[in-house]
Amino acid sequence: MNRIEIKEQQYTVTSDAKFLTINVHNLILNKSCDVNYVLFDADNKFITSNTIVLDGADYDGWGLDDNYIQEWVLAKIGLTL
Repeated sequence: MNRIEIKEQQYTVTSDAKFLTINVHNLILNKSCDVNYVLFDADNKFITSNTIVLDGADYDGWGLDDNYIQEWVLAKIGLTL
C-alpha cells in the first residue's frame, strides 16, 4: 500500500460502539502477548481497531481466567459491559 500525503486536517468520526471482538496473537508464554480488539456499531459496521501489548504485571494477572483479557481490554479503552 502506498502512503499518500494530504494537507493536515482534523478528521473525527463519532459512532456508538455496540460490541467488540478480541483476539490474542503472538503469545510468548509467561511473558507477553498482543491483544487485538475491533469495535463495531449496532449495524455491525466497523468503527476502529487496535492492538495492545499485554505484558509485565498485567500479563501475570491473566492466570487461567480468559475473562481477564476481556476485562483488561475494556479497562484499557475505557468501555464497560
